[in-house]
Amino acid sequence: MIQTLLIVAGVTAATFAFGIPALLTAPLNPSGRLAHWFAQRWSRALLRLGRIPVTLHGIEHLPPDRLCVLVANHASAADIPVLFGSLPFQFRVIAKESLFRIPILGWVMSLAGYIHIDRSHPRKAVRSLKRAAQKIHSGLPVLVFPEGTRSRTGDLQPFKGGAFLLAIEAGVPVVPVGIRGSFGILVKG
Repeated sequence: MIQTLLIVAGVTAATFAFGIPALLTAPLNPSGRLAHWFAQRWSRALLRLGRIPVTLHGIEHLPPDRLCVLVANHASAADIPVLFGSLPFQFRVIAKESLFRIPILGWVMSLAGYIHIDRSHPRKAVRSLKRAAQKIHSGLPVLVFPEGTRSRTGDLQPFKGGAFLLAIEAGVPVVPVGIRGSFGILVKG
């Protein structure tokens, strides 16, 4: 219980510390690059607060222009700060629509140009994938969690087709990103 309260307090403090400057500087940077930069710093702060070590392997295998669909497994809420805090380049992410309704966090996500997806409405989901393809065409890789949600067991779940449809639509490769060891950190549920 106390550990959960400390985690919530740390996440809340970091969200205010990095979210407010991201919101205030957003009008100066309509591309979303500055908001994403703040999201990366927020993630690194959370990793430090949680004493979560991250080791990155294989980044040299990315396409030189980094135009791709990054597909990552999703075992824990910790996966987000792990990816944002360790990938040393700009990218955009497709995230479930409900995250965009969270004050500060959702606002920064919108300002950064992240793409919301309504998984319950196929037509809206297709429009989101088209917006993601436009992000790729503008020079930014897009990150997708193809399982569609976090795993309840830590095991890899069946993939939804959206990431692969996006890669076809954008004409770019799919680059797998594997995250190991995050399941026990912030378990779903």
